[in-house]
Amino acid sequence: MAVTPPFVARGDADTVAAALRHQLENLPGRSPFYADLFAESGVGAKAFGRLADIARFPFTEKQMLRDSQAAAPPLGRHAGVQMSEVIRVHASTGTTGTPSWVGVTRRDSRAWTEMVVRAFRTMGATREDVVVHGSGLNLFVGGLPIRDALERIGTTVVPVGTGASEKAVQAMNTLGVTALHSTPSYARYLAEYVRQKLSRDPREFGLRKVFVGGEPGGGEPAFREHLESEWGARTTEGLGNADMAPVLFGEAPGSGGMRYTGGRHVLVELIDPDTGEPVDAEPGATGELVYTSVDRECCPLVRFRTRDLIRVTARATDGAPLI
Repeated sequence: MAVTPPFVARGDADTVAAALRHQLENLPGRSPFYADLFAESGVGAKAFGRLADIARFPFTEKQMLRDSQAAAPPLGRHAGVQMSEVIRVHASTGTTGTPSWVGVTRRDSRAWTEMVVRAFRTMGATREDVVVHGSGLNLFVGGLPIRDALERIGTTVVPVGTGASEKAVQAMNTLGVTALHSTPSYARYLAEYVRQKLSRDPREFGLRKVFVGGEPGGGEPAFREHLESEWGARTTEGLGNADMAPVLFGEAPGSGGMRYTGGRHVLVELIDPDTGEPVDAEPGATGELVYTSVDRECCPLVRFRTRDLIRVTARATDGAPLI
């Protein structure tokens, strides 16, 4: 099978290739984990000349990160920087096993904010919105990083978090709230709370937008129809990964799919989950998302297997795949 180029934002291919070449050249000196992995695989920066050459490099598996942190706590042999360079620590969800720590430097945080801003603008957030931020403001990457991005957009953020539904209702009653951001399950729960505890119709609050992510559900037609019916509001979804970035894909209203919004910071591949071979991201293709960090300081992962299975539904007008 021919090696298929990974997909990046339009016009960014040359910039991403140059930045990633620099990353691969310096990574073994920063990360004992990747020094060993590249040596064992017999590859190095000289093997990378164009974006498609990333397929020559070995995969990074989630269990490898857990083992890395167990061997060299707290952040692991793959970390890339010392703890003194880290300004914040998050954790993966632990969906597939023990959660792992994710360190973020100041530069990493700026890159995360840039990516999430692009995603939420794609999803429909504007500076005119007043958003109840109903995600946990703790280790969850859907909490503080999303708040940072919404504030960068100029959105008015009401940081309710989780477990405070009465405060969310108070905000919707008094602050002119236009949107809710939360996991799909909390958006459903909050509507049930309003109906059962307050005997009110959620549509009375006049929300126009519901932004969801962080777990499955938002893209399932029946679930989405339920949320939109309950709130009387358009629902759009974002997709990310705690180990790489909070949101890397954002759904434009009415687009029929999520568009890649990671810009120059993350290289995305689509592979066959059984063989590991590259898959061309053409409409109708299915595969597993694999991410490589282009300019990450802490946790600079190469070919990280997400185990997220997607289907390419169409091509956007700029040629980017919609998933």
